[in-house]
Amino acid sequence: MTSAPAALATPGVSAPVGPEITAGRYLAAWQARDLAGMAALVAEPPADFAERHRRFDDELRVTSLSITPGGLRRPGEGEAELPFSGVREVAGLGRPWAFSSRLRLGLRDGVWKVL
Repeated sequence: MTSAPAALATPGVSAPVGPEITAGRYLAAWQARDLAGMAALVAEPPADFAERHRRFDDELRVTSLSITPGGLRRPGEGEAELPFSGVREVAGLGRPWAFSSRLRLGLRDGVWKVL
């Protein structure tokens, strides 16, 4: 009888989620305006996390948001960065508002979180 290779996953145990997955889930939640979903992926989100995002969108009169991720970088052990670009449609602006930034991630207690 041969044993299964050590690289195979153990049944019933899920593999750790990498930074790419966490970053993708965060950006998808942001684009969908799922503030609770975003906060769940953040390491130590402030108590007013959702309110800050809601107020920003309301005060600017953001009508839509699209986000395009770049390539993930791993600058060090337990660290990752994902550059991204986005476009906000803002009521009354007359043109799309393009922006870019980077999402910083860190390994916290064995789980990748947005910093």
